[in-house]
This record gives sequence, C-alpha cells and structure tokens, in this order.
Amino acid sequence: MQKNGNLHIMKSRKVLFSLLISLIIVQIFVLIVLFKKQRKINNEKNQLNSKITSSSGKIIVGLKNENLVCYFNALLQAFYFQNNFLEKLFSYKHTQDQKCISILKEVFNKMSKGIIVNTSKYLKQILDLDAQNKSFKFGNFEDAGTCFNIFFLRILKELNNGREVICSEITDIEQFKTNCFIGELYFYQLKRTYYCSICNETNIEFQNNHTVCLYLNNSVQESINIMFNTECFECYQSNPEEGVHFATNIFEITSLGSNIIIKNTHFPMKNANVLINNKITIHNQEYIFKACVFHIIGLHYYTVASLESVLYKLDDLSVSKLNIKSIEVFGFKHLPDILIYEKSE
Repeated sequence: MQKNGNLHIMKSRKVLFSLLISLIIVQIFVLIVLFKKQRKINNEKNQLNSKITSSSGKIIVGLKNENLVCYFNALLQAFYFQNNFLEKLFSYKHTQDQKCISILKEVFNKMSKGIIVNTSKYLKQILDLDAQNKSFKFGNFEDAGTCFNIFFLRILKELNNGREVICSEITDIEQFKTNCFIGELYFYQLKRTYYCSICNETNIEFQNNHTVCLYLNNSVQESINIMFNTECFECYQSNPEEGVHFATNIFEITSLGSNIIIKNTHFPMKNANVLINNKITIHNQEYIFKACVFHIIGLHYYTVASLESVLYKLDDLSVSKLNIKSIEVFGFKHLPDILIYEKSE
C-alpha cells in the first residue's frame, strides 16, 4: 500500500511539473508574440515620425546617423529644401569624374522617394575624394561649417574641370555665374572702398565668396546692417606728431546670387539669443528664410526648414511639422550656425 502511495505521489509530481513547464512555455510564447507586436508598432511609429509628405507632394524624410554625422545630415536637409538648388543639380549632366555631384544626386533622389538614407557611407565617399580631407575626423564630432566647405568646394572643383576654384582669381563674377550653377545660386561680390580725404587716397578691392560670414547679434538683419556700415579708423599713414586723422572703409555688395548663405562666426560660442528674420534685405534685394542649421552646445546639429510657408524640424531620423507661422517665433533655443535665404520673387 505504501509503495502504491509513493508511486501515486511521484506521478502527481510529474504531472504538476509537466503542467508548470507547459505554463512557462506558454508564457514565453505569449511574451515573444507581444514583444514582436510591440516592436512592429514601434517601427511603424518611428516610420511615421521619419516621413512627412507636404501639401505639394514633396516627401520629407529623416536620415540615419550611425557615425556621429548629424552635421552632414543637417546640411543635406537644408539643401534638400532649396528647390532651385535641386533643379540645377539634377538638370546638370555630370560625368563619371564628377563623383561628389553624382553622390549628392543619389542621396537626394533617394530622399525624394521617401527612402531613409544611411548617410555615413556617402560622407566617407566624399571625404575620400581629396587627400586634404584626411584631417577631417570621420566618425567623430565635427563642425558643420567645415563639412559644408568640404563638399561645397568639391562641387566647385568638379564644375571647374577638376581644378580648384580660387575666389580671389575670379576676374569676371558674372561670367563665372553663367558658367557655374553654384556660382549663380550662391556667389556674391563684395566691394571694399578705402578712402582718406586727408591723404587724398582711394583704394578699391573686390572679394568674391559664397558665404557671408557674420557675428550674429540681436537679429540677422541687424548684423547685416552693421556689416555694411561705413567703418572709420585711424589712417595707416597718420602721423601722431602732425595730428591723427581718420580714413573710412565702405562695404558694398555689387553682385548677389539667387540665394544667400550666412555663416555665424559665433565666437565666443554663447550667443543663441538671435532673432532669425523671416525676411532680410541686402542692398535693396529681399530674401526669404529657407533653412537654418542649428548648433547645440555639445556638438549636435539639426535643421529647421521652410516649404510652402510651413516649417519643419529635421533632427536625424526625426521629422516633425512645427506649429508656428514664422521662424521668427521659433524662440531663442539653440545657436543658429548656417542660414540659407532665397531671393524673393
């Protein structure tokens, strides 16, 4: 009797153990199903947050940031919102040797189809085109301004039959613009007139450039106005024994592009309290805000761009529509680093 009782207890334990194992397996299975379902929901949610279609049908899509290339992503987004740049770029028939132009076309083409691009490999390809880019620490925190100069000057080089474009050697800015769509879009000519009435001396210099470098303070428009104020200073021929006299520097822009790129020198790096004007005026020519690459202390970059009077924030994979009517009410949050304005129609 005792033996039969022990067998019954052992069988009962085996049944209970089997039931327990079965319950554990069922629970694990349920957890796996729930995990996969939640992951699918999260992926769908991320996909929605990474892609928006504008009212005109333009697809706005986020970009992957695998190797700390937020500066490159921010720049790509800023140029993606410039329709005149994209039109010129895609209408240009490039050759096999014009690799940077080809790379940018490929990236922007994928973006226009709603494809989330892993931009790291494309930046690496652009950097490898010139040996002088070895100092650029790919895969580390870098500066958006440095990255901008690298691919912008590379485009100029490819449009100039592989020869570097030296801005000071451009003698005819209008002819240069005719032959180079980048020149037509972005280049301007600055005229500096040095004048001293005492010495009866006038010296005129012309400078060609694709970027207006400003220390932004208070507002973009105010910073522009300060730049073009007549500057008075002690004449270099002034003799203290005969009495100090002053000369003037007068700055004028004699040729403007379709777009204006403004680089904030922001030194020291502390002044984020800058009003970004929706419209600016340079020598009676009005320009409208298109994009701004913002810098967050700690070396992170993102973009706010305008399309059809709607503002979008683009931060790597994240894409969102801002519920504000103008960039002027975006608020003093982060440092405006690179701004792009487009000529008003």
